[in-house]
Amino acid sequence: MLRRIYIKSKPTKLFTLPIDDVLEVQIPFVDPDYGMNLYAIWSRKSGGNKSVGLGGAWDYFNKADPFATPNVPTIDEIKHLADIPNIENYSHILDIPNIDKILERPIQELGAIAPSQIKDSSGHLVDGFKLVCGGKVYVSDECSVGSGTFKNGGAVGTVKKNTLSFS
Repeated sequence: MLRRIYIKSKPTKLFTLPIDDVLEVQIPFVDPDYGMNLYAIWSRKSGGNKSVGLGGAWDYFNKADPFATPNVPTIDEIKHLADIPNIENYSHILDIPNIDKILERPIQELGAIAPSQIKDSSGHLVDGFKLVCGGKVYVSDECSVGSGTFKNGGAVGTVKKNTLSFS
């Protein structure tokens, strides 16, 4: 006898945030209770050089404050959490080897991108922070979301978690 299972799920909640520039489409941001966004990170074009794909990056989205950025501990704060040899030689915690194991948090979470850190329709990131993509740490000044595709909704993916109920 053939039995059938029917799956019913509720849609993922989406938020749309404004960027201080004109976008051709609205970029959805997934409610963190239901998933997350992912970004394709590319190097910025400079001096006629071609843009290069660097990898994917996680997003950080705080529903209570959509303009909040990830809470990444400073070097001074981490001195109280763990004994790291030569910690004074590091300028940012993402430069510390095995920091994800020390803090027991995925390194992608420590180097995630908040929507407010995307500064314009080109997908360029605001200067002055570090992010993790492709397993490496990059400086935001050198990166953008996509290579000329963000304005049209490119280089942004969504991961959605749906709760399934069987009855």
